[in-house]
Amino acid sequence: MFFFYGIFLLISDERIYSILQLEVSKYMYLLKIANSLLPFYAFYAFTRNGGMRDSDIQWWIIVFFIIVVLSYFHKNQVLLEEYTSRKFGREEFTNNYGYSIAALIPVTIFYSKKPLFQYVLWGVCLLFVVMSVKRGAMIVSVMSVSFFIYCNLKTQQKRSTIFQILLFSVILVIALYLFFAHLWESQAYFNQKIQLALDGDVNHRDEIASMMVNHLQNGASFIELLFGGGAYNTLRVTGRLAHNDWLEIAMNQGALGISVFILYWRTLIKTCIKSKGNILCFLGISSFFIIFFTKTFFSMSYENFDFYSTLVLGYCVAILDGETYQKYKI
Repeated sequence: MFFFYGIFLLISDERIYSILQLEVSKYMYLLKIANSLLPFYAFYAFTRNGGMRDSDIQWWIIVFFIIVVLSYFHKNQVLLEEYTSRKFGREEFTNNYGYSIAALIPVTIFYSKKPLFQYVLWGVCLLFVVMSVKRGAMIVSVMSVSFFIYCNLKTQQKRSTIFQILLFSVILVIALYLFFAHLWESQAYFNQKIQLALDGDVNHRDEIASMMVNHLQNGASFIELLFGGGAYNTLRVTGRLAHNDWLEIAMNQGALGISVFILYWRTLIKTCIKSKGNILCFLGISSFFIIFFTKTFFSMSYENFDFYSTLVLGYCVAILDGETYQKYKI
């Protein structure tokens, strides 16, 4: 569905501009969708054909972490140069790459048999997410890691293993608290962003949402309500993206898009329930759901499924399909 809307945008003669009066690339819409959705099918096929094994994936995870951490620092440097030379002359800012760090959490399922290393990876993710000062990324990261810890405690029977999980969890919480407190005391911008979050500030998202809701109620035709105004309709109407998947899709693809989006998440929930007999798949799909479904309410999620997260989803769905096939094979 997204591809069809993107193709219609691409072949049109229309030019779309942001609120800064900068022309938006029509190719970018299709490119984001392709990068977000297509890797799932590749990882699914590789897994079903035996091309992806746990031992191989573990090595790739280390590579992913190195690449993402280096990319974080690169993004930080780019933002620093931008803010100091062309914008506000300050050296503190929000790094949106925090969401990409958070998206690494689901891949840690492949280290479930190495709990110490798994906790180290969680610690790395949480520390960098806090450094990014991206409040949404902090929320989804803490929710996902907490879910992992809860499931680990619930599924373990040995007291020694339970004690180990509790010990690692306490160490992780203390380390995160000390780092958070350090940033709170040493960085005025971090302090300000957290305080604004506590006060209910949402970076003008309410204003953007209000403009789009008003358009849907008073300015949209019946056809537009059913099928939307087309790709990037949010930019046509307000010059901004919605920063909310549900509102973005309602503006772009209308009731049709919302129905498809609901069907997608409903199917993922059913797949998650189906995976309860396989703890690795259950944790992988659940953590993917927690991060990206929660993100739909305050950021752009469907066009930003990181490829290493779709690796987890493709792998887990392929494993479950394989088990189902073997179960009913005659």
